[in-house]
This record gives sequence, structure tokens and C-alpha cells, in this order.
Amino acid sequence: MELPLEALERAMQIKDVLLRAMNKEYSWLQAADILGITPRGVRRLRQRMERFGYQGLVDMRHGRPSPRSSAYQTSTAHTAPPDVPLILTISNSSAIPASQSAFSAPAVNAV
Repeated sequence: MELPLEALERAMQIKDVLLRAMNKEYSWLQAADILGITPRGVRRLRQRMERFGYQGLVDMRHGRPSPRSSAYQTSTAHTAPPDVPLILTISNSSAIPASQSAFSAPAVNAV
């Protein structure tokens, strides 16, 4: 079975951090911080390593997205017609036309 190089590298990193945590070189909280996951995730990885060995640490999705990811997020892009000027929010998740923005100048009616 051919595994992606990224999955193998990640498994090696997880193995190294878990072994150091088991040898009390790292606390479990430090191990979670190093791996970028929650302490609960570290406990799950430890259980998988104890049950399945090193092979249990390899991500077996082979490039497929997580089953928890939303299909809407991956298939829908936030786009607007090219003639509408946009002001993007900090999260880039929605766009506001400049005419409705709180920062746009008020309309002046000529008399």
C-alpha cells in the first residue's frame, strides 16, 4: 500500500512527540501544543498507537477531505459581479457593496 509522503512525515512527528511524552520529557499539554491538536486528540492518538502500533498513526484518508468538512465550504466561492466595488470583512466570508458600507460617504442631493 503506497502512502503519501506527507502522511508518513506527520506520523513520524506524532510518534516522536508521543514517545517523548510517554518518557516524561514533555507533558501531555506540551505534546498537544506541539502537534497543534487538543489534549483529547493526543489521548486518542496514544490509544491508537498502543492498539495498532506505528501504522495507527498514519492518516488513512489518502488525500480525501475530512468527512466532517462541509461540501458547501469546498464547492462555493464568494464572488461578486466585477462592476460592484466590495469591502471585505475581516474573515473574508462575506462582502458588502461599497454603497451600503458604514465607511462610504453619504449621498448628497443636489437642489
